[in-house]
Amino acid sequence: MIERYKSEIEKTIEEGVYRQLYRHGDSFIDFSSNDYLNLSNDIGIINAGYEAAKRCGAGSTGSRLLSGNKFIFEEFENEIACDKNTEKALIFNSGYQANLGILSTLLNKDSI
Repeated sequence: MIERYKSEIEKTIEEGVYRQLYRHGDSFIDFSSNDYLNLSNDIGIINAGYEAAKRCGAGSTGSRLLSGNKFIFEEFENEIACDKNTEKALIFNSGYQANLGILSTLLNKDSI
């Protein structure tokens, strides 16, 4: 079985479709990630994250509902609500979680 996998990997390399996690020294635009604007490498965001981690700690320690809520999340939600001129706002950790939370709340078995 290992030989079969090796053969399949060699085939993808020969066909030019072998996927790697990263390439050192190559310059390219990555349309396969969620980092469309390359913000994960923005020095201002990195420094802001560092300062926030010094102030609030790193990691949530658990789900937000049980033990992972932090004042910084609530401050951010209040800023969003103020900016959008609405009573409240709720942030999610990813687009997937937002869709899961919103759709399961708003839809039922009869929804199309």
